[in-house]
Amino acid sequence: MNENNLRDSELRSAGVQSLLNKNPHWVILKGNLFISIVLLFSLSVVCYCVKYPDFVNSKVIVNPLENQRYNKILLGKLIVAQDDLVKVKEGQKVIVKLYDFPYQEYGVLNARIQEVSTDSKNSYIDIVFPNGLKTSYDKDIFVNKELKGNAEIVVQDTRFIERIFLQIKKLLR
Repeated sequence: MNENNLRDSELRSAGVQSLLNKNPHWVILKGNLFISIVLLFSLSVVCYCVKYPDFVNSKVIVNPLENQRYNKILLGKLIVAQDDLVKVKEGQKVIVKLYDFPYQEYGVLNARIQEVSTDSKNSYIDIVFPNGLKTSYDKDIFVNKELKGNAEIVVQDTRFIERIFLQIKKLLR
């Protein structure tokens, strides 16, 4: 009985081996092609949907004493280098991260550019907080002193696929 089981297992393993050695290559080729097309399509959809904004970094100062003359409309000042001024326009979105309120815990403040003024070395940009000092985490920040932080001005909101094609275009020049 042991010999019969041994022969059957040898026959079965040989049969299984022959099946494994005979790969239907047309199925594998079409399967690889199908998977590649699905991955390429998925990647292109993600690249089209994901936005990749262009930022101008600057320093921000929010001074509550200056805000009293503007009927309690909260204002901040950005200091931007002269080279970056050409990218900045009124109405652009500004993301503010304050030093005293870490953005990982409190969130960021959303602001808009109200006015751009220049001098010989720097540009001073007035920003307005349309939601007051309510952060992206829905927390209120109370201002009783001058607050400082970093700001990112969103100057161009391009899609990720456009960014890729722009880089390819630069490389081909």
